[in-house]
Amino acid sequence: MQKIKLFSPILLLLLTIVGSITFFFTWVNLGFSSQFLSEWFTSLVIGLFVFSPLGMLSTLLITKLVSLFLKKDSLPKKILIGALIGCTMEFFISFIVVTINFGFTPSFINQWLSAFLKSVPIGICLGLLISFLIKPWIFNRIQTFKENKQVA
Repeated sequence: MQKIKLFSPILLLLLTIVGSITFFFTWVNLGFSSQFLSEWFTSLVIGLFVFSPLGMLSTLLITKLVSLFLKKDSLPKKILIGALIGCTMEFFISFIVVTINFGFTPSFINQWLSAFLKSVPIGICLGLLISFLIKPWIFNRIQTFKENKQVA
């Protein structure tokens, strides 16, 4: 029961982030057409099972890589990590959504690049939100869970 209390808010947050990003991309690519909901749902499911693990892995790798060059926790370090997380998120999710919506057509690179560039500002904002608020909140929840488990 404690694991459900630990992970359910994290999973809800993940669903909200991936849902928002895939919603935006599907809207940018298709508008609110008749196929919008089915394409968005497909993007959401693939985003949750493909993008989420890639996002978590890339967040850890980005944090480790930046920490090699900037040792001390500082505002510039958090901003750099957030911006890199945002760009990486948008890179993966734009690729997934454009692939689902259009497939690998001759104009794929142009469609993907257009979607990626339109979404980078939103991605950087989300990356900063992740870097400053969400990542510390998740680590704090996990640490609290570990401490409570050791006491019990």
